[in-house]
Amino acid sequence: MRRWLGGLLVAALIVIAILPVAQTIVQALVGQDHVLEEFCRAVATPRVLGLFTHSLLIGVGVSLCCLAIGVPVGFLICRTDMYLRRAAQYAALLPLAIPPYIAAIAWIKVLAPQIYGPAGVVGVLSLSYLPFVSLLTVAGLTSFDRSLEEQAELAVGPWKAIGAITLPLIAPFVFAGALFVFVFSVSNYGVPALLRVPTYPIEIFTHYSAFYDHRVASLMALPLLLVTAAAVGLSYAMMRNRRYVSVSGTGQGGGRILPLGRYRGAGSAFAWLVIAVSGLIPLGVLVMASGSALAYWVALKASWAAIVRSLGISAVSAAGCLGLGFGLALLIERARWQGQRLLDVATVLPLAVPATVLGIGLIELWNRPGTSWVYAGMPILVIGMMARFLPFSVRILASSFKQTDRHLEEAAALTGAGGPAIARRILLPLMSPGIVASASICFIFSMAEIDTTLLVMPAGSETLASKIYTLMHYDVGPFTVALCVMLIALSMIPVGILGCLAATGRSR
Repeated sequence: MRRWLGGLLVAALIVIAILPVAQTIVQALVGQDHVLEEFCRAVATPRVLGLFTHSLLIGVGVSLCCLAIGVPVGFLICRTDMYLRRAAQYAALLPLAIPPYIAAIAWIKVLAPQIYGPAGVVGVLSLSYLPFVSLLTVAGLTSFDRSLEEQAELAVGPWKAIGAITLPLIAPFVFAGALFVFVFSVSNYGVPALLRVPTYPIEIFTHYSAFYDHRVASLMALPLLLVTAAAVGLSYAMMRNRRYVSVSGTGQGGGRILPLGRYRGAGSAFAWLVIAVSGLIPLGVLVMASGSALAYWVALKASWAAIVRSLGISAVSAAGCLGLGFGLALLIERARWQGQRLLDVATVLPLAVPATVLGIGLIELWNRPGTSWVYAGMPILVIGMMARFLPFSVRILASSFKQTDRHLEEAAALTGAGGPAIARRILLPLMSPGIVASASICFIFSMAEIDTTLLVMPAGSETLASKIYTLMHYDVGPFTVALCVMLIALSMIPVGILGCLAATGRSR
């Protein structure tokens, strides 16, 4: 890759994802006297410390639940002969298309008023974030050297070999998934707000958007940023030089399928119960609550502008993440230069930035006379979504590079093929599953994004997700529920594409 192009890619990463966070830190610490005293007044109070502890406990609780449920589900759909295993591999992806705040609406319809409270928040977030642990469990099962497990099977049998060899080998993947879940849970704004649970992110959001106390909000953001950065840093250390995903399909290459024997019914029932509760039941509840087709027609007529705007913003965000992510992954995995490790770390750091912190940084960075065209229009939404979801694109594409044989590129180079020709004729065809997966994940998450959007959304730039969230606080009637179903349906298109890719990967 040409040096100037690599420099341009790094500069884009800095502007989109690094500078907003740096701006938040500068806003909090620089140019003010008595910073420590202000920080103590803002944060070191019993109420605020209680909210901070409350948020941490929610994050820990959700992570433990996802570990307890997500690991067995990932193992069952990847390595056992459970009933309807292929269908389960597709259905397990459904929670990715249901935003947590929409899942909360479904469970409010079923369990209100019992769901209001911390236990409800932990339950909803656990069901929503299960795929992060189960998919990373599958990635671990499809990545390690099978010969070690095969040798242990000859000595102690297949199931004891799993406990002695397989689980320790996939532990970094499992705990990395749990750390990601912790980061997303501890900084989630939408679900606690809907379930009437005060948390630290809600407090930051209130100080910024309701009290207009930007200084205090920036100071309060720092402890949350430190906690999430530590979790992401630990996850990065666990996953360094490992593949975050297997883009050839959820059941591909994970070792021989183990018979469950007399426990086949129980194991299958457990996996399908989890899949039903996390995805199928919430979707079914929403479809029934939406009433007749009239609700969808009214919702479409009243919200077509927001729908089109969301599709456009999400498509541009996904395309931007794909293009920038491909270039950055290429720099990390293929280029040879001294800054590779630093760039690798830099592409992971945005995962550590809570959505509210990112929103504050984006406003402080772009709300200036010379950049008002960015702040006052849809570009600020695209930048915000790219900043949040670019790390997913880079990780998926870096995993794709790891699964591509470098000898093919070297052989093509020996024949005189240049970089663009090698990319077009070798890399792009071989990496097509990862490319589609990257674009799909970024599109799905962008369609559902609400936490940053609520802070930075300009007047007249309402998205489908923000409209749904606004309507939730007035009336969750058929009109609002119909919009939720429409958002899920639009998000499920990429999920279907991912399922087709998985089937294609298995048939090769």
